[in-house]
Amino acid sequence: MVPLWAQSRPQIDANSQPAVNALSAIARTIKECPRALSSEKKWGKAPAEIERWYVGPPQNVVWDVMPSSSVRTPYIGYIEFSLPETYWVPDEVKDKFMRSDAGSSAELAHLVDPGPMKYRYEFDLGPGGLDLTKMLKGRDPAQRVDDSPDATCWQNAARSVRVVSNQATTPNPVTNGDVRQRADDGNGFLEKGSAAVRADDGEQVSQHDMIGAGYCLGYLLGFADAESLSSALEGNKPLLCLPKQGLRNLQAARMVTKWLKDHPSELHKNGRISVVVALKEAFPCP
Repeated sequence: MVPLWAQSRPQIDANSQPAVNALSAIARTIKECPRALSSEKKWGKAPAEIERWYVGPPQNVVWDVMPSSSVRTPYIGYIEFSLPETYWVPDEVKDKFMRSDAGSSAELAHLVDPGPMKYRYEFDLGPGGLDLTKMLKGRDPAQRVDDSPDATCWQNAARSVRVVSNQATTPNPVTNGDVRQRADDGNGFLEKGSAAVRADDGEQVSQHDMIGAGYCLGYLLGFADAESLSSALEGNKPLLCLPKQGLRNLQAARMVTKWLKDHPSELHKNGRISVVVALKEAFPCP
């Protein structure tokens, strides 16, 4: 008989937990990125005779954090995902395209496609926050190469967090519970939710704001999950009726931040109550 021992989860110190939350928020942002146009070319003379190639949306997005053996950082975090590649032509010229040399080449490329490209983004992680250290790609993990810089949604998400070299030795209120405390009222939720929305729109967001955005998105995701579970229990009357397909935390963040902007007189009140009121107005029960 071979004894099997359950592997314990790594313990994250409290000062590093906000950075873990930020990494989780980046992974969720990558997961929700739309597909991106890779190239477009003409294969005929008519205006509609074009061929477009797209990459994405990201698939199989996973992330994790593990203790580091390096003196540089106490933890190492990573996000992995894959990007499929597809082509498109307008429906009205699809038959003509398939009979053309361009169509034959596209179909051949599709048939010999070795599979989606796989990506791995690595981060130093600790009390000072997150620091993006590597952006790699490759179909074989043993032969990954550096990913070329671009302005895609997934790269913008990964680069949205930066850490100054001496930040880990500088007292930082964010890593001492300040994010949660400031997010308790409407002003805090508006600030953190707005940061999440800006990051989702591709804007550059500071490391401080990204950690707050991670807390806000995590709270909204937990609230939606708890409400769905509570509503499913027999005899419980739901506070609100979420759509059957679910509610994304970024969608909820947009709704809550808009409600708070439209109701400035509520900003001094408990932010959690504002979340309930905003989503209840958006998703009322019959």
